[in-house]
Amino acid sequence: MMKACAAICVLVGALSFAGCSDDDGGNGNNNNNTNSGLDCLAQFTTSDSGKTCVFNTLSETTLTQCGGQNGIWEDCDSTGNTAPNLDCLGQPDNPPANPPTVTMTGYLDVFSGGPEPIDIKVQVFDPDDLVGLNRIDSSVLPIAEVTITQADLEADLAAGVARACFKESDNIAEFSIECPVPTTDCAGTCQDDISGTEFCYNSSCYDRLRYEGRFEIPNIPTHQPLVIRTVGLQEYDDVTWGVMAQVNVYLRTTDAEYDAGEGTYELDAQVISRQDWLKIPQTMGLSGGMSAGFGAIAGEVHDCDGLRLTGAQVGLYPQSPYFAYFNGNPIDTVPLTARLSSGTNSLSVYAEFELPAGEMEVEAWGLINGTPTLLGSHQTIIFQDSVTVLSINDGKPTVFQ
Repeated sequence: MMKACAAICVLVGALSFAGCSDDDGGNGNNNNNTNSGLDCLAQFTTSDSGKTCVFNTLSETTLTQCGGQNGIWEDCDSTGNTAPNLDCLGQPDNPPANPPTVTMTGYLDVFSGGPEPIDIKVQVFDPDDLVGLNRIDSSVLPIAEVTITQADLEADLAAGVARACFKESDNIAEFSIECPVPTTDCAGTCQDDISGTEFCYNSSCYDRLRYEGRFEIPNIPTHQPLVIRTVGLQEYDDVTWGVMAQVNVYLRTTDAEYDAGEGTYELDAQVISRQDWLKIPQTMGLSGGMSAGFGAIAGEVHDCDGLRLTGAQVGLYPQSPYFAYFNGNPIDTVPLTARLSSGTNSLSVYAEFELPAGEMEVEAWGLINGTPTLLGSHQTIIFQDSVTVLSINDGKPTVFQ
């Protein structure tokens, strides 16, 4: 997902597209739609594939540029190129014979203003074991899992491998990074222990949102779909952490994230606090938060190189009336229902809440040089009381997950 290093703000205003329409598959989304039509919400129409409901007009879609007003420095283009790479779409994966497994390692990537990620389980599942389930619980055994505690975070700090997230956007813009690994050249002047509020970086003390430690799980299969689940120690009753199911996970040994010498694959695990689990749906009009037994989907739209796309329209089916794109501020990331006609902002974040458990079709569409174009397509699962995290396209095969 993204680094969003501040608490979610409250949106003003109600959703403008509540209600349904008997879509007849017209060409209101500029894609010459000839499908018989899905039961789409007002202002949405059946996509050209017939799989999803997409907003009835498309926008020119370009690569997010690094820097800019909001200071985006991750998964963005730094060369001035604006054209997305879509060459991977429809191409089969041709995995090498070896290695069949890798050690998956990365940071615990906390969404928005959550605390230090401790007392969290990171679990890896085979999606075939999740088909037909409404809820992931202890009846399903993961391929592997690891539990991260405060002692693990402290060990990462001592070893110099934990990272610290800036609290102020000006610092992100200054260093072109959101969460750097601290340095040790402040001569003990910073309040930089876990209970403190600062960290040392390049000889100065900076306000800290949180530290983020690492995880490591050996013997994870390559070249097959996986689901990464993060959850607190008390599972669905945890008061600190919500539940996230990260899909479209596919560890290819041809990816840049694979280190052949170490036998590792670098991939962050997405984490959401219980506070944000409750608060974000409230900003979308769900005053009591999501209903028990319902789920959500959230993520970003990327091209085949894993770069964020601005101006993409996300198509979903089934739909709920609680859908929005988010603003482009990486440290104060809020949903903006007014962006429906414009598509994704520079952070490329979308979300939909109050969804029933079950299978879901997900697509992204946009105009490339004026031509309606499919940017990515996936079939995924919504789980009860969880957020399904899906980065659309991201250079991964289009497979059931």
